[in-house]
Amino acid sequence: MTAKGEIQRADDVRAAVVETPAVRIGPPLRGGRWLAVDGPGNPLSHHWGSPVAINGKLSIPQRFAIDWFGLDNGNHSLRSKHAALTDTVDADWVGYGKDVLAVADGVVVDARDGIANGEPLRPLETPDDLTARTLYGNFVILAIAPGVYAHYAHLRQGSVTMRPGMHVRKGDVIGRLGQTGAAGAPHLHFHISDRATFEGSEGLPFVIDGFTLYGRESVEDSFDPTIARPLATRPASHTNEMPLDGDILGFR
Repeated sequence: MTAKGEIQRADDVRAAVVETPAVRIGPPLRGGRWLAVDGPGNPLSHHWGSPVAINGKLSIPQRFAIDWFGLDNGNHSLRSKHAALTDTVDADWVGYGKDVLAVADGVVVDARDGIANGEPLRPLETPDDLTARTLYGNFVILAIAPGVYAHYAHLRQGSVTMRPGMHVRKGDVIGRLGQTGAAGAPHLHFHISDRATFEGSEGLPFVIDGFTLYGRESVEDSFDPTIARPLATRPASHTNEMPLDGDILGFR
């Protein structure tokens, strides 16, 4: 459906079944607690439900994407209570400004800085086309293996020092979590695909080599820091697994 409410249909578009084994990576963020929002396992996720049709080819670039929201030790994404989320500023969000890390050794194939930080939960303009430069804000894209690219979006203005051609090592800081582009609120959008571009690429599954799983909750439940949110399960160590929608993780 278009912004004007018109329904558009695509006919005779084929979708290939992804048979590529999951890519093993390190954490995209450092320590702390992180909530996986609109991640794998959520059939209503805007990531999973956003196929892109170009020249008769249908792909889902964000098929396995995760929006990472920072949490405090009480599992809250905001530092203080506000009458409305639109009253918040970027610094009110726990994850804002945190280090964003290279998930593997690689080479920078594209990057951008200079896009101004947005205002949380304010209306966003509908882009004319679907590309990294209309969606990602400030971003970094790394080539981490042949045909494997890590996409990092919505980075904080002034935090991206990466330039195409630069080599990075796993764990290097490549930027800071922000709210630029089509973000809505401060978070890190992360996914892996088979092309350096957003358009025409297919999302690839990945597993993270090690993390602590603290429990699960919805992002809506994390907004009010005055409500205690104890988790029902004990923290557990996991290796080589894909985080699922609603998981609360601590990275090693």
